[in-house]
Amino acid sequence: MSERTPLLHYRLSTSVNEQSGEHQPCLAREAVEQSPAVSRRKSAHHSRPKKLSTFFGVVVPTLLSMFSVVVFLRIGFVVGQCGLYQAIAMFLVAYFIISMTVLSVCAISTNGALDAGGAYYMISRALGPEFGGSLGVMFFLANVCSSALYILGLVEAIVATFGLPEDGVSPAGSLQVLPAGYWWSLLYATGILLLCLLVCLVGAEIYAKASFIIFLVVMLVLATIFISFFAVRPRTILLPAAPPIHNSTGPQPPTMANFTGFKLNTLLGNLDADYAVDYTTGTMMSFATVFAVMFNGCTGIMAGSNMSGDLKNPSYSIPRGTITAVIFTFIIYNLLSLMVACSCDRILLQRDYSFLRDINVWNPLVTVGVYSSTMSAAMSNLIGASRILYALARDDLFGTVLSPAKKTSCNGNPWVSVLLSWFLVQLVLFTGKLNTIASIVTIFFLLVYAAVDLACLALEWASAPNFRPTFRYFTWHTCVLGIVGCAVMMFLINSIYASASIAFMLLLLLLIHYLSPTSSWGYISQALIFHQVHSTVCTHTHIHYLSPTSSWGYISQALIFHQVHSTVCTHTHPLPQPYQQLGVYQPGSHLPPGTQYSVYTHTSTTSALPAAGAISARLSSSTRYTVQCVHTHIHYLSPTSSWGYISQALIFHQVRKYLLMLDVRKDHVKFWRPQVLLMVSNPRSSVGLITFINDIKKSGLYVLGHVLLGDLDTLPSDPLQCRYDSWLSLVDHLNIKAFVNLTLADSVRHGVQHLLFISGLGGMRPNTLVLGFYDDCTPKDKLTDHNLADATVPTQDPEDERPPYHFPALRASIDGKEEGNGENGKVMGPQEYVAVIADAMKMLKNVALARYFHQFDRASTISSSPGKSALYVDVWPVNLLRPDSSSYVDTCSLFLLQLACVLNMVRAWRHARLRLFLCVEEGRSLRGSEAKLGQLLKELRIKANVYTVPWDQQVALHWQRQGEAGKQRPSHQSRREEEEGLGKMGLFEEEEEDDDYVNSFPSNATRLSDEYLSAVNRLILEQARPPPAVRFLYLPRPPADTRRYTAYLRQLDLLTKDLGPTLLIHGVTPVLTTDL
Repeated sequence: MSERTPLLHYRLSTSVNEQSGEHQPCLAREAVEQSPAVSRRKSAHHSRPKKLSTFFGVVVPTLLSMFSVVVFLRIGFVVGQCGLYQAIAMFLVAYFIISMTVLSVCAISTNGALDAGGAYYMISRALGPEFGGSLGVMFFLANVCSSALYILGLVEAIVATFGLPEDGVSPAGSLQVLPAGYWWSLLYATGILLLCLLVCLVGAEIYAKASFIIFLVVMLVLATIFISFFAVRPRTILLPAAPPIHNSTGPQPPTMANFTGFKLNTLLGNLDADYAVDYTTGTMMSFATVFAVMFNGCTGIMAGSNMSGDLKNPSYSIPRGTITAVIFTFIIYNLLSLMVACSCDRILLQRDYSFLRDINVWNPLVTVGVYSSTMSAAMSNLIGASRILYALARDDLFGTVLSPAKKTSCNGNPWVSVLLSWFLVQLVLFTGKLNTIASIVTIFFLLVYAAVDLACLALEWASAPNFRPTFRYFTWHTCVLGIVGCAVMMFLINSIYASASIAFMLLLLLLIHYLSPTSSWGYISQALIFHQVHSTVCTHTHIHYLSPTSSWGYISQALIFHQVHSTVCTHTHPLPQPYQQLGVYQPGSHLPPGTQYSVYTHTSTTSALPAAGAISARLSSSTRYTVQCVHTHIHYLSPTSSWGYISQALIFHQVRKYLLMLDVRKDHVKFWRPQVLLMVSNPRSSVGLITFINDIKKSGLYVLGHVLLGDLDTLPSDPLQCRYDSWLSLVDHLNIKAFVNLTLADSVRHGVQHLLFISGLGGMRPNTLVLGFYDDCTPKDKLTDHNLADATVPTQDPEDERPPYHFPALRASIDGKEEGNGENGKVMGPQEYVAVIADAMKMLKNVALARYFHQFDRASTISSSPGKSALYVDVWPVNLLRPDSSSYVDTCSLFLLQLACVLNMVRAWRHARLRLFLCVEEGRSLRGSEAKLGQLLKELRIKANVYTVPWDQQVALHWQRQGEAGKQRPSHQSRREEEEGLGKMGLFEEEEEDDDYVNSFPSNATRLSDEYLSAVNRLILEQARPPPAVRFLYLPRPPADTRRYTAYLRQLDLLTKDLGPTLLIHGVTPVLTTDL
């Protein structure tokens, strides 16, 4: 399991429990001893207080990063080159791509606790160290190049305003005093970068304050720009000097352009595209090159995510802040594009990137806005790059190469990472031109965005129960669209750069794969392999392509007939006799009357190909026949074949390969899922339980186990082989995804032990044992209910009404005797039943006892008929047999919550409402306990309604019995007599250890009176308004003394009497985590 699991266990316990208990110190010691790495991270975490809110930490950095150069310096460039139509199309395409990525970011960020690193942290914890490390490097380089891009944009604006004309001919203005040229621009960029470095070295807090001031300035400038379009009168604007064009004899470029104000003619002239030479670089523009420049205005969506290590609540802030910033910038970009197209002629847009300054009500304001936004964007990317580098170094993916980047200042600022990032940005500044590196930056960001979408897609497809983000406005379709959109745009922008970046990423991936140690984050590949193995094995073992005449069928039949021969040939005349002899002629009675039809359903695969070839040749050579092919369900009609199916060999090969790839050493609590072994005595009385457990397995392993009592030495042959057909037919009849495992043993206890030891293969082994409750309820035969049949399987021939399964009949009454030993027709006694539970817990298997599931009817329970009340699932996550521990949250409680949540995640149960009941005694704060439990559920991403239940009257009965037992201690003789009775116990043993105190059966069992248990039972019934579909109750550990097994079972019987379908659940392993 995860190294963080003990710390999670301690933190969740202390967040809900009262601080007066004596068990928290023990858990704290356990956490420290078992998880030293976590302790170090915890101390480091507390040394770096998180102070940034949603607005300051996400909205402001994201807005400033997305506006930056584009909003002030390139909005006219985009409209002037592409026209309004294509400009809006570009923004729609760009924002569609980033919106898909934003949905993935929101989903991942709300699925657990985020640490420093932003997108790198999300990708690495989802896809593993190989993908995470390689893409983390790419994202780091993207931020480095983007920071240089914004600084070059700022230098361009400074030179355009204060720089001397480069041609040396044009007269200089009063403000144009700065020398111009490549080296001078590099000097200015270096100075600006040095200023950004100083801010970033101080830390994130001063950065947030500086960003907010810049944000106010940018908003003020944007307001004046919008006002200027209405307030400023038409005017003529002097264009900047264009670079000389060598060997050019054409006309000289214009020197003046017009701001016309809002005019229809101006709008009509700017609607269509008119690509021209970029006057700053001298290169011809195209849709791809303009899109590359424009897309830089959309690449700031990760600015808030990069600050995840400095946010107060990243899971809350990142989705809300990012979506707010994206919507706001989209509106501003499109409004500016429309106003620019209506008021500025094309020459002005193409030849003057800083024209917004010339048409503003006060020219210096735009200059200040350009400087502020680009400076902020440069700082944002610089500090983001440093955080990514710090996260890479801290994860030790590159060994000692990045170890110096781990160093931090006293306030937790990674100053070495900041210096390394500054150095690389300085190197990029030597390129000198903004548009030169725009394509590289865009491709890097697109690659990272595609990786985020891939991470979210992998988590969605893995179907792990712990992937339940609170942000649910995404599907695997949005992830795929985001990946495809990013990939297409990468190659449209520059196929060479795109190919080179992907190759570089793959090289990094291989390097990390062979050099880095095993990580403790968990591997999504293991979850995907498990999911693939499960689905493939189900295809290999279970029958979904059944024919009415056989008990087995194979997918190869459906594939072969779909590709070659399962066609309905519709034509105006019957085919000639030679072609009818190739197959069995069956008229298509379901087609429109009045026309002759021939339907060929040949059953021989070997003859299907020549038949199809002959028919195709005949139809292609004759114009008299019109062929229409439609899909048919031949696999339901084809009989059994005896020559084997290649698909089975291929599936077997795939299953074996995937099973070998499953490594139990890489198991992680993040990707835990229930893998259930359900013990079934007779399926006739267990249909309700079998169908319910099929819902709760959540894409995990599901095994139906059965123990046949006997001794193989005394039998002539294996009696199990002939029984498998009936069990597999039952699986098909109930339409469940389960495997069957039968065993022969001399007792049920030994048989269950065998199944727990040997069921499954490799990484697919049961971790949860489910048993029916040991009581005297009269069993009912549910297999006679025809509503349970799979609706997709064709009804049987009326002449053959015999069921495909054969199970022994149920006992007529509780007094009847069934085959085997035991009382009341049972094959084992209460002592052996409780021993089975104890054995499973010794083997570290979770245990669930199911009672009253003969009353459970899945079809009627989950149906949403009009007038039916809402569906409820009640959860009582406390040990009701220990009222003094009712506020304790332990592993068993968390496991119970997890199973209830898994049930709620199933499609058929998604509309069900979880009701969580917290028992509270007088003197404790009802509202405080409810708030703490609500906070716990929020951290675990479980949606449930919390109800506090006062139970002072019930507890009083318990303590009253305690007092009576203290005053009248029974004699040794009487205690022995009680012990020998079926429902009595008397010997007192020492109290359990602290670790087992809460989840165990109380040693003072005789003090739990029937009145107390009956009162708790009534309390549970009173809270069921309206009654739930199923209840989840806490199952305590059986007593260590086997002589108390009967009392243990009797008290469980009183506790759950007449509750309806109920699961008593005991968990032994951690299954919940707040890690990403």
